[in-house]
Amino acid sequence: MNSRCLYCGKTLTENRPDGWHHKCALGFFHTDSVPEIPITQKSLSAYVEQSIGKASAVVPGVQQKVSVHMERQDAESFRFTMVGKPQGFILKPGSETYPQLPECEAATMRLAQVFGLSTVPFALIRLPDSTLAYISKRIDRKWQDQTIVGNIAMEDFCQLSGRMTEDKYRSSYEKCATILSKYSVQPGLDITEFFMRLIFSFITANSDMHLKNFSLIEQPWGWTLSPAYDLLNTTLLLPEDQEETALTLNGKKRRLLRKDFIHFGEHIGVPSQAVLRIFRQVELLLPDMLRTIEDSHLSPFLKVEYSRLLQERSMRLTDSL
Repeated sequence: MNSRCLYCGKTLTENRPDGWHHKCALGFFHTDSVPEIPITQKSLSAYVEQSIGKASAVVPGVQQKVSVHMERQDAESFRFTMVGKPQGFILKPGSETYPQLPECEAATMRLAQVFGLSTVPFALIRLPDSTLAYISKRIDRKWQDQTIVGNIAMEDFCQLSGRMTEDKYRSSYEKCATILSKYSVQPGLDITEFFMRLIFSFITANSDMHLKNFSLIEQPWGWTLSPAYDLLNTTLLLPEDQEETALTLNGKKRRLLRKDFIHFGEHIGVPSQAVLRIFRQVELLLPDMLRTIEDSHLSPFLKVEYSRLLQERSMRLTDSL
């Protein structure tokens, strides 16, 4: 069993069955221990099947995921439930087809933090059947310790472009930048962050950054690009997929090179110095990112494959002309 904390990824020296440091549980859940989670892969699959087409906690998308509520059991303990409200967390278990999907998403989100991206709060959590699930804290909620006291407005790029969910792949990253220019209170910063996020998604072989995977969130000073979420190395799980992006970039979805990203950055208004700085960042942070993969909860085989993909994609940005 991996002896690293399921939240922070650092060595776990405490004897805790939940696999978390005490301070990590306190920081993420505002509780002394990880809440009880009476949900398994099998029970969640059955719940999703029963809930299709109904108003429920099931979150739309290909990956099985459900919003869960954290409720108090007694003076000292909490538990998660799929039926209570308000729902403050999103839970994503693995599946028979992709058993290490949670570990892959957690590793990719950790890599995003190493790369300098802002992310939603996330972690892995152990289910009663001993499998791991990915859990994230909803950022469209106002929190006071473990209590939700309100909602925060958040709109994804499908909504902002007036498209239906089924049309989430029918757009371009140039149009996404236009959305930021139109609605963000800080378009210059957000467009550069958006560009950086696309570079990161390319080097981590994520070909599923569609319109639903970018959002604006309302801050006290106005609307800004939300922290990153749903980051996943899709090529690691679907190696037969030949496309490298979900939306077109320079009119392309595959065989992208350094020059494509340079042209794209210029087109959407990213300063040339910022573009070169981000390319340099890929090169400088590669060793740290490889160590992060090695320290993850992925299987030895997937660690090797992830590292190979990361190195190959990074080389295409630093060496290609």
